[in-house]
Amino acid sequence: AGPKTLINSKASEVLRRMPAPVLQTIAHAVLAADPTSWVVFDQPVAFEHPRAIQLAELINSPQRLAALVAQVDGVITPDTFVQHVADATGTPACTLSASVPSDFFRYYPTVKTLVLPGAQALGGWGRTKVSTEELETMEPAYQRAWAQLDAPSVLAALKLARQSRDAMPVGDRTRIDSPKAAVHPTL
Repeated sequence: AGPKTLINSKASEVLRRMPAPVLQTIAHAVLAADPTSWVVFDQPVAFEHPRAIQLAELINSPQRLAALVAQVDGVITPDTFVQHVADATGTPACTLSASVPSDFFRYYPTVKTLVLPGAQALGGWGRTKVSTEELETMEPAYQRAWAQLDAPSVLAALKLARQSRDAMPVGDRTRIDSPKAAVHPTL
């Protein structure tokens, strides 16, 4: 019962991972916004709540993660892989970007991207990876930027993504589990 929001907090690059305090704040905001809502975690996180679903032991492959994304009602993540899967499955998502502008993924109609406050001034802006040595020097600035992220803005972006999906004609809502026949163009 109630909408389920996947909060996927860990991107492949440490620079883009959501810190635990931010995850806690966003999870509590999701649960407070709707008393019927649930939060779902696909990775081990320290978060306890009666409406929290921990699936880290079950989601152990990209295929299982994709299946989970297709089944939830929304996704909040800094991970671009999950963002791509959300788009492919027609699942509304809010991507939190620490290194690229929001219009970098402008062709995803059901995914809204928020850039961390002040991210353009951070050392990893425009880069997909940084060395371990660089990360150590940048980490305090990234922690401060993540701490400035406003949970209501994240929820508003996810709501906008849901509205974009709801405004689409039913036949255009691409989903992995769609009953619509596959398209086989003649080459």
